[in-house]
Amino acid sequence: MKILGVCYTANISRLDVLPVEMDIFCIKKKLDGIPLYKHYSKTKFFHTFKNIKLNVFTKLLHGLNVTFNMLKLVKQYDYFIFVTPPYFHFLSNLIITFLGKRSIALVADAYYHITKDKSFDTYWLYALRKVFSPLYLLQEYVAVKYSSAVFTNSFFVYNTHKRWNANTYYTPNGADVKTINKTKSKKYVDTDYIIYIGSFSPFRGLDILIEAFKILKTYYKKPLKLVIIGKYEPYKNSLKKLISEEKDIMLESYVKIPELYSYVKSAKIGIIPNHDTITSRTISSNKGFIYIGAEVPQIVTDSGDHSYWTKKLKTGLVVSPNPEDMAKAMFSLLINTQLYNNLRKNCKLNKHLVDYLEVKKPLINYLKKITK
Repeated sequence: MKILGVCYTANISRLDVLPVEMDIFCIKKKLDGIPLYKHYSKTKFFHTFKNIKLNVFTKLLHGLNVTFNMLKLVKQYDYFIFVTPPYFHFLSNLIITFLGKRSIALVADAYYHITKDKSFDTYWLYALRKVFSPLYLLQEYVAVKYSSAVFTNSFFVYNTHKRWNANTYYTPNGADVKTINKTKSKKYVDTDYIIYIGSFSPFRGLDILIEAFKILKTYYKKPLKLVIIGKYEPYKNSLKKLISEEKDIMLESYVKIPELYSYVKSAKIGIIPNHDTITSRTISSNKGFIYIGAEVPQIVTDSGDHSYWTKKLKTGLVVSPNPEDMAKAMFSLLINTQLYNNLRKNCKLNKHLVDYLEVKKPLINYLKKITK
């Protein structure tokens, strides 16, 4: 059984952790300027697109490019695993099915629904996306319908795609708990600190978090920092404007794993401050699982899958997506030792449940079955 994984750099780790041998067809040759084969073990060969910003038109062109390469590769492999958006591979699915081969889709986002999210778009961009939304729907339907099985890390996507393909499974991101356990704690700063890790896109709610921290500092007088870690381009200037003169907020552009885990393990509280938008409700973040794996109580907004896990495992506080409620929750965890210790205890007791090998069992078992 020969398997080909198809991905772009942001999602290659989702293939590398799978317990099967495969070749990988990747859209870029480098991640953070370093050749992929030095990052990951299964990278056998690559295809590289020009490093240009994706828009509606270039997405279609890239999709056609992937399809052209599939025509050349389809005879060499028995199974295909796609970890790419539907516009990259929906035509490939049709070709693979027509030629009697099989494919698996690992789906992260509900692209058609996200095109209807105008929360942070300019009017013209939203209008353009709305014009093309029927095409997104068609691409998504074909990519799901003509897959042998679909695995998604989002409840929303699961409920949507289950109607199109009965072999759809919910497999959240989870965290590499084994690596987190082995990583030693390391303080980012000498004082207590609250941490946020991940994307800085506007829907992620960094404005809520920063304003909440400023409010908290008006009545919590002990030494405390807010550490924000992630790739902040192209939002660097807007973030600095939000931070203004607040000296206790620290920005770090990028930290590699496992060093990132060491900083998370030393944090007092982990934050997921998403706005309540269509995008927030349709995606799944893995930062909550990392917080749980690091035994760090969380404060999360009630705006997506992350709040479900925090409620289910009782590992943090869930608040409305506004600065005032978030500041109150921060204050509660900082002053209520019993509450804080109970949440931390629940993290320790339940972190094995969010290990990626545990939450990905439906996918892992499916792969074992087809490779027997």
